[in-house]
Amino acid sequence: MVSPTVTAARKRLKTLRAKAAARKRVARPDYDPKKATQACRAGFWAKLMAEVDPDSRLSEADRLHKAKSLFAARMYEARANKLARSIRTMRKAG
Repeated sequence: MVSPTVTAARKRLKTLRAKAAARKRVARPDYDPKKATQACRAGFWAKLMAEVDPDSRLSEADRLHKAKSLFAARMYEARANKLARSIRTMRKAG
């Protein structure tokens, strides 16, 4: 059986190697961040568009507009939640 300390050290080593590889990739002169994340962004928007119009009844423009609105709403919710956490933290401290 492997000790928890060894397991933690292996996880840390794996993390450090992954971070080093990511830094090397970004440092390459031919690295294009838009191209590197293009598939991920396309999948993200496709998921949002499917969420706002699961039956594909709307036009592409309407689906995109609703998906952008849903994205904006989620960002506002995230900001509100972050602010609420800050307020709770201040109340506990003060």
